[in-house]
Amino acid sequence: MKANSQPPEIQFSHFTFEEGESFLVEAAKMNYIIFFTKGRASSGEKRYATGDIAFFPSSFDFTVKFVLPGEVLAVCFDNTPDVFKEIQKLLVVKEDSHDEESLGYLKIKYPLNIYVMLIVRYIEDGILTRDLAFFKLAELFTIFNKYYGEREIRDLFLPILSASPEFKLLVYSKMKFDQNVDELAAACNMGKRSFEKKFSEAFNGQSPYSWMQKQKEKKILYKLSLPGISIKDILEEFNFYDSSHFNKFCKQHYQKTPQELMKSFIINNN
Repeated sequence: MKANSQPPEIQFSHFTFEEGESFLVEAAKMNYIIFFTKGRASSGEKRYATGDIAFFPSSFDFTVKFVLPGEVLAVCFDNTPDVFKEIQKLLVVKEDSHDEESLGYLKIKYPLNIYVMLIVRYIEDGILTRDLAFFKLAELFTIFNKYYGEREIRDLFLPILSASPEFKLLVYSKMKFDQNVDELAAACNMGKRSFEKKFSEAFNGQSPYSWMQKQKEKKILYKLSLPGISIKDILEEFNFYDSSHFNKFCKQHYQKTPQELMKSFIINNN
């Protein structure tokens, strides 16, 4: 099942999956909170089971593959100012972690389990209006703040929490994998020098170039894991000059050739 990449500002969805089916989002325009209400699944190296909660920030691809029949409640919200201001009121968390690559997960516990059951019922009965969805999102973050610890919240929502969260969200929403630093700065309506300074403050001292390279490495690795992907597709998408340059890139960053990486993903998924 492939999720809509351009949903409304806030969206609650309930999905069911058979064994072997995947929940796939490409170039997400929304931030996704996924509640696993049934089954077992995996996303990359992470494993999820009934009662887990996962967070995936906007602008990235993700695939959740179910190894047992399952159900999820997906809560999506974008980076518009009104939505973000509401989140900021509720997610007042001090970020002191340097693990920028982490996508954490939590366990569903009381009273969040009651909330999830109620939202699923609202969806089934067709009464979850756009206005109600906004208030239910606010309620969700209130539950997180009241019943989960600071460390738990920080670990789950790390990708959108920082000393300059609005800037960080802007970077995530404007970043493209064929950009250079100058182009990303321009997309954020900033000069390169001021952008680099602001970026370093928001991303724990990282330079825009090194951060963009890390995102590129993760995206390419994800693409290589997809069934039916071709090397030609990746060369074109990431603007590699030819296959030899791509081979060199993979050996440098993953210590394997593209073919070896693709083979390892096939073995791990079987």
